[in-house]
Amino acid sequence: MKEQQSTSLHILSFDLEEWFYLYSPLPGFDAEPFWHNANLRAEIWVDQILELLHQTGQSATFFTMGRFARQYPQLIKRIVASGNEVGAHSDLHEYAATQSLKRFQSDLVTNMATLQDLTGQSPISYRTPAFSIDTRLEPYRDILVSLNIRYDSSLKSGTLGEHGKVPNSPFQLHIDKRITYLPVSTWPILNGWPYAGSGFFRLMPPFLVDRQLAKPGYHMMYFHPRDFDPAMKALPNEWTNKWKYGQGTGSSFSRLRHLMQEHKCQSIADAARTGMLASHLQHG
Repeated sequence: MKEQQSTSLHILSFDLEEWFYLYSPLPGFDAEPFWHNANLRAEIWVDQILELLHQTGQSATFFTMGRFARQYPQLIKRIVASGNEVGAHSDLHEYAATQSLKRFQSDLVTNMATLQDLTGQSPISYRTPAFSIDTRLEPYRDILVSLNIRYDSSLKSGTLGEHGKVPNSPFQLHIDKRITYLPVSTWPILNGWPYAGSGFFRLMPPFLVDRQLAKPGYHMMYFHPRDFDPAMKALPNEWTNKWKYGQGTGSSFSRLRHLMQEHKCQSIADAARTGMLASHLQHG
């Protein structure tokens, strides 16, 4: 790892959901038949990620669906036992923008209860499915605070909302400091395009991603288990799915290993505990 990384904060996060949730934006999508009939593959890749974290002495935050956790209870326990953080990611991966506030809250309560039952800890970090709402808005802030969520990673840097442009740094709102926001990092000139996130990471030339991650400062990275699974190249139906979700999967895990060898990565919880999060905090 380069010496300059001591001035940087690289937070590593994973959204734990099965591969078929890539279809969740489709109208009428029902995931339950897939859970019973599809080839479940996420556990294979999460275990490999855990081994890589162990080998490099690093940690990550795993934003976990309640339905996923109930399918893989022992996996969730292994994540916590190996020193990583489990955060909340909704119960059924419904897009928050399509939910009533009551439904949003009840879904998240169920998600958090499942995770607490499995880990003995109530999650303090949250990411909404598919970055589907601006969690800076008061109704959502109030719900998250009422459930003791302290860190939210539901935003992308560079995007606009009622509270202005999202910075590429951890931040709190002047009007409400109860939650610290940790947006996913995006290209300065390509707002909303993460340079170390999911398909963007797989499709972007490695040297461009490496150059961006080497810059001092804050970097929030996010991935899904499917991002490392070459089986995504065999997705049925449209060729666009094969390209969008399969391209780069053959090399993405080795690229993740390289990333972690070059940069000291940590979970949100560890960044807060070590003071690194506070040292990069902005108020806005």
